[in-house]
Amino acid sequence: MKIETQNAETIYNVAGNMHLHNSPEVLALLNKDKQEKLKELNAISFFEILSKEYSERTLIERDAEIIGIKKQLDETHQLILHGEPGLGKTTTLFQLSKKLENLIYISVKSKSPISVISYLINKIRLSNGDDLIEIKDIDEAFEWLQSSLQKSKHCFIIDDCEQDKETISKIISLQKFETIFLFATRNKTLFESTGAAFYPCSPFSEDEVKQFLKSHELTPTKLEFNNILKASSGNPLYLFYFSQFQISPLPQNLLEYQNSIWSGLNPTQQEILALISIPYFNITTTELVEILKYESVLELSKEIDNLSALIKNYNGALELFHPSFKEFVLEKLESKGLLNSYQEKLGDYYLAKEEIIQATYLLIDIAPSKIDKYLFDVFPSLVSWGELGFALKVLNTKLKTSNKDLDKGYLYYHLCHVHHLLGNKDESTICIDKSLEHLKAAKNKKFYSAALMFKAMNLIEQGNVSEATRIADKVFANIKDDDKEFKAPLLVNLSKIYVDLSEFEKGAKACKEAFEIFEEKDVTEGMIFSLVNLVTCLSQIDGYKNEAEKYGLHLLEISKKSSEFSIEIIVLNALASIYREKKEFPKAKEFNSRAIELCQKFEMKDKVVLNLINFGNILRDEGDIEEAKRVYEEALIKAKEYKLRRDEGRIYWILSSIYREEGKSELSIEFADKSINNSKEINFYYGVANALREKSDTYLLMNEPLRAAEALVESGIFFGKMDQFYESYQYNISKAIGIYTKEGEKVKANELINSLLDNTAKKIDEGEVLNLILDNSSEATITENFEKLFGNYFNNEKNSINILKQFLSFVNYCNELGEIEGKKLFKKVIDLIIKNIGKAKFSFSILGIAIEQSGSLLSQDDLNTISDLLQEKLPMFSTREIDDDKIFITSIAGKINLEIHAFTDETTCNKLAIALILMLHEHPELVIEDSPFSERTCVIWLHSYSEEMKNAIGKHLSDKGTLFQESLQTLHMSKNGYDIHEMIIVNPNYEANSNLNNHPDNKASLYFFVSTIMGIKSHFYHSKVQEDNSQRRFILNSVARLFNYTNTDLDNKTTKSKFEINIDKIKTQ
Repeated sequence: MKIETQNAETIYNVAGNMHLHNSPEVLALLNKDKQEKLKELNAISFFEILSKEYSERTLIERDAEIIGIKKQLDETHQLILHGEPGLGKTTTLFQLSKKLENLIYISVKSKSPISVISYLINKIRLSNGDDLIEIKDIDEAFEWLQSSLQKSKHCFIIDDCEQDKETISKIISLQKFETIFLFATRNKTLFESTGAAFYPCSPFSEDEVKQFLKSHELTPTKLEFNNILKASSGNPLYLFYFSQFQISPLPQNLLEYQNSIWSGLNPTQQEILALISIPYFNITTTELVEILKYESVLELSKEIDNLSALIKNYNGALELFHPSFKEFVLEKLESKGLLNSYQEKLGDYYLAKEEIIQATYLLIDIAPSKIDKYLFDVFPSLVSWGELGFALKVLNTKLKTSNKDLDKGYLYYHLCHVHHLLGNKDESTICIDKSLEHLKAAKNKKFYSAALMFKAMNLIEQGNVSEATRIADKVFANIKDDDKEFKAPLLVNLSKIYVDLSEFEKGAKACKEAFEIFEEKDVTEGMIFSLVNLVTCLSQIDGYKNEAEKYGLHLLEISKKSSEFSIEIIVLNALASIYREKKEFPKAKEFNSRAIELCQKFEMKDKVVLNLINFGNILRDEGDIEEAKRVYEEALIKAKEYKLRRDEGRIYWILSSIYREEGKSELSIEFADKSINNSKEINFYYGVANALREKSDTYLLMNEPLRAAEALVESGIFFGKMDQFYESYQYNISKAIGIYTKEGEKVKANELINSLLDNTAKKIDEGEVLNLILDNSSEATITENFEKLFGNYFNNEKNSINILKQFLSFVNYCNELGEIEGKKLFKKVIDLIIKNIGKAKFSFSILGIAIEQSGSLLSQDDLNTISDLLQEKLPMFSTREIDDDKIFITSIAGKINLEIHAFTDETTCNKLAIALILMLHEHPELVIEDSPFSERTCVIWLHSYSEEMKNAIGKHLSDKGTLFQESLQTLHMSKNGYDIHEMIIVNPNYEANSNLNNHPDNKASLYFFVSTIMGIKSHFYHSKVQEDNSQRRFILNSVARLFNYTNTDLDNKTTKSKFEINIDKIKTQ
C-alpha cells in the first residue's frame, strides 16, 4: 500500500487533546499493529510458556528461600523480589508458583504498557467468563485493572519490572483487594519510593552450586569446582552458561563468559541474535526468513534450534533468553559500530512492510527522513499506549523537519499536551505559547482557536482568570454557528474552565450544548464526556441536584459496560457531594473514598487533595470534627507539597470556621487571613469571598460588628465578580447594611443600598432589596431608591426574573403611604415601566397585574392617561369613547384583533381590560397557534354586576351572593354562536376580594385571566379549549408563571428542565 506524504490538515480537539488525522491508511495500519499485538498477547498464557520452559529443566529446589518469600507474601500480599542479573529471580518465581493458586504471569520485557495491563485485565475477565475488551489508552487501562481486581482472587507474578518503572509503580499503587502481587526486578532502587516490601534473591550456596552442576551431569574435579564457585559467585546465569558452553580457560565473571559465547558463534548466528535484540516488538521467524533471505522457514528454524540456549521462541515470536544477554548483544553491536547498520536494515524492512511503529522506533535516531511522513500519525498511538518519552522524541524529531507554521503550531500543541501529562508545567506553557505563535502566523483561525482554548485552561491553572475568560470568549465569538463538529469539543473544554471558576450554570449550559451536538452527530464518546462535566456542574446548582444524581448513576453504569472508565472519578466526586448535601453520609463516604483510591492510583495529585477536602467535609457534617481536622491537615500538607494554591486556600478557610466553632477566635482570624492572601495571589475569587465571610462571622463572635461589616462588604464584592454567586453577593451586602443600620451608620447603610440598586441588572433578588429600602433607608431616600431600583430593572433587556411578588409589596407600601404620596409614587413608577415597556421580560405582565391590583392608587382619569401612553408603545392599540362606552382596540402579534368594551364609570372593568391586553402582549402564544384562524376579531364586553343588569337579563343571572365566591369574582357567560360577543360580568367588590396583598392565596385574578383567554382562543379557532386538557393546562400554567406562582399543577410531560438531555442516546458496547 502506497502512502503519500502528508501534512497537518485537520485538528480535532477533545478534552484538551488535539488529534491530527491526515492519513486514514496510516491510521488503519497503526490500529492493525496495535490490535494484532493485543490479540496475540491475549491469546498467550505466559505462565504456561514459563512452565513449559522450566519443566524441561532440572531445577535446584530452594526450599528455604521459597518458604521465606511465601511467608512475607502472605503477610503483605505484595512483594518485590530483587537481585542482580542472573541470580535466578524468574526461576525462583516459577518454583514459588507451585505453592500458589490462580496464577497469572507476565514479563514486561519488550511489551508496551497498554499490552501488559490489557493482558492482566483480559486474563481476569476470561476466568470470570466475561468477554475480552479492547482498551483505548493507558489511563483507561489502569482504571479497568483497578475495577477488575475487585472481582479477582488471582496471584499475579510480574517479571523484569526494571523494564518499565512507571507502569509497575502504578500497578503497585493499586488497591489489591483479595489478590496477591509478586514483582521481580534487578534494580531495587527504582521502586523504593513505592513503599512496597522487598525480598532479596540470594546467589546459590556451595551446596546448591554442586546440585546445579550435578543436575546437568557435570562432574568437575575439586580444583575445577573451586574455580567455578569463585568465578560464578553462585550466580545461576553464569552456571547456566557453563552448563551450555564449555569454555577453557574458564571465564572469570559473567561478562567474560558472554564475550566468550559471542566469539564462539558464526557470523550468521551473531546476526540472528542481533536482529532479535533490536526491534520494539518481538521479531518473528517469518520476518527473519525474509530479512536474511533464507529459502525456507525450516532452514532458519534449524539455525534457531542451534541457538535454543540463547533464544526463546513463543510460537514464532522470538526474543533473547535473558535481559542481561540482550543488553550485552546491544552493547557489542554499539562498540563495533554495527548497531546503526542493523537498525537501518531492520527499519527499512519494517517500513516496506508498513509496520509503522517498528520502523519509527528503529529509524528515528539514525534515518529520521525515512519515517518523517509518518510521524504525525505515530504520535497519538504512542500517547494512548503511555509511551510518553517515545512520543516526545517523535514530536521533537518532526519539529526539526517542519517548515510550515501550521505543522509547527500543531506539533508544539501536542508537546504542550504531553508535557502537561508529565506534570512539566513550565515546558507545557512554553510549548502552548509557541503553538499559538505559529498557528497565528499560519492564519488558520480554526486551529488557532483550538490552541487558544488550551491556553485559557493553562492560564486558569496559573490563576490568571481575567485573561483566561477573555481568551475563551474570543474563541467562541469567532466560531461559526454551522461549524458544530469543531465547536462541540471546545464547549467541553469551556465547561472545565467554568468549573474551575465556580461558574457552574455557565458550565452546565456549555455541556448541554456540546452533548446535543454530539448527539446529533452520533458521537458516543463526546456525549459521555459532555455528560460527565454536566454532572459536575449540576451537582453544584440548587434545583438540579436530582438530575445530577440521575445522570451520575447512569454514568457509573456506563463505566461498567464500556471502556470509557475514566469518567468514574469525576462522577464519584459529584455523587459524594450530592449525598453529603442530602445527609446520606454512608453513601457520600463510600463514593468519596472510592474517588480518593482512584486518584491515588493514577497519581492525580490535585484530585487527591480535592477529594480529601471533600471527605473532611463529610466527616465534619457527620459530627466527627477531630477526624475531619486530621483529614484537612493531611490535605493541607499535600496541597503545599504539590503547590495547589486553590486547595490550600480552601483548607485555610475551612479550618478558620472550625477554630471559630471551638472558640479560638484569634486562630480563626489568622487562618482566614492566610486563605485571603493565598487566594488573592492567584485570583481565586471564590476562595477570597468565602474566607472573608468566615472572618466576618468570627468578628461578630468577638463583638466587633463594624469590622465584621467591612469583611462582609469585601466578601460581597468578590462574590459579585462571579455571576452564579450574586445571591451570596446580595446576602453579604444585605447583612452588612443591617449591621451598619443597627450601629447607627445610616450613611454607610444607604451607600450599600445604592450599591445594590446599581447592580439590579445582575441576578439579585429585587424583593430583598425592596425590603432593605423599606427597613434601612431614610425617609428622604426611599422614593429615590425605589425609582432607581425599578428603573434599573425595567431598563435592562437581559433581565429575565419575574419580580411580580416584590412589586406587589411595593404596591402595598404605596397604599400605606397615604392617598397623595402613595398615588404620586405609584404613578411615577407606572410611567417608568411604560417608558421602558418590552425591554425586560415580564414587563407587560407586571404592568398589567399592577394596574389590576392598584385599588385606589389609580382612578379612571389615571387609566385614561395610561391608555394614552400605551398607544405610543403597543402595536395598533387605541381607545375611544362613545357615550358611556369605553372601547379598547388592539392587535396581538399582528394576527388577531381584540375589541373590549367597558363603561367609563366602571373603573375595575377598565383596569381588567388594560391588564388583559398587556398579558396577551407578554405571551401571545396563549391565544395564537400555527393553525388557520376561523375568526379575525373577538369582541368582549366587561361589565360590573348590578341590579339593573340582573333585571335586564332575568333568570339567566343569579343573585350576586350566589355568583361570586372566593376565587370566582367574574362570571363568563356562555354563548350559542361565534357571532355572539364574549360577555364577562365582574363583581363590584372584585378589587377588594382579589387583592393579593390582603389575600395572597386567592386565585380570583388568575381565574379571570385564564377563563377569559380560553374563551378568546375558543372564539378564534372555533374550538372547545376548556374541554381540551392539553390546551387548558398550557394556558393555566403559562398564566400562573406570569403571576410567579410555583405551586400550580404543572404538566411534567410538557415542562422540561433547561438542562434535560436524552441519556438513552448514549450507546455502550
